[in-house]
Amino acid sequence: MRKLLAEMPPAEAVVQAWPLVCGTATAAHAEALDFAEGVLRVRVENREWLTNLRELAGKLLQALRVHCGDAVKRIEFVLADQPDGAPGAETQDLKWLRSRR
Repeated sequence: MRKLLAEMPPAEAVVQAWPLVCGTATAAHAEALDFAEGVLRVRVENREWLTNLRELAGKLLQALRVHCGDAVKRIEFVLADQPDGAPGAETQDLKWLRSRR
């Protein structure tokens, strides 16, 4: 699979790697939307999934880097029922900051 991902353009490879990294059951509730400027945007079905994925974000980020390289800087989770950038959209960086409080 890594060889196939390596042959794809980076933006496509990261999106395609998402179900491999998180598992198909999770991917059914959290869809990779796009990858640009080091950020993978993932639309999450509801707040419960958002909370669960926030807890796993560091591990998911590490796994993405194993498959796609260091181009992946962070994961941004966006609730499905909210427009981009609305409250509820949160990145791995924000999670890290909250853990430092």
